[in-house]
Amino acid sequence: PYTTLFRSDILIEKIQTDITKQYAEHRLKPQMKWYSAKSAKHKKIYFRWFSITILLGALIPLVSVCAAIDSAWQGWLQKWLPLISAALGSAVTTINAFLALGDSKDLWITYRSAREKLLQTLCFYVTGTDIFEGKTTKQQDTLLVQVCEAEMARENGAWRSLKEAV
Repeated sequence: PYTTLFRSDILIEKIQTDITKQYAEHRLKPQMKWYSAKSAKHKKIYFRWFSITILLGALIPLVSVCAAIDSAWQGWLQKWLPLISAALGSAVTTINAFLALGDSKDLWITYRSAREKLLQTLCFYVTGTDIFEGKTTKQQDTLLVQVCEAEMARENGAWRSLKEAV
């Protein structure tokens, strides 16, 4: 299938130059795996906590309506419903604040983008297209390393910017 055609290990097998193959196998592939793992981790964190805020936020109007209906909620429970509603609102605000502080959404997107850029560059290299078209093997090898290292440095700079902003 299409997805297996562009897996990094399959692309790396097609590299002709030994030194470039070693670079791809020992530097590029582990870095791509790291980006994939980190991206998946931050996506999971973000979706989990954001889903919780949606559910808690959806409960607030329901609790408020129940508190407004006198006949259905006689006694001590009616006194607690406004407090429950306020607690739900506070929980939503707190979770959203921690999501913003943790930058899970931005890190998920940054890591995923970096991984896809590296895979795209490797694919272009193997197929001799885009920036690799019309170049000698040595020029292609050099360009592969330069472009990949520049992307990893760019991502690292973006990560530092996110962390320094907090």
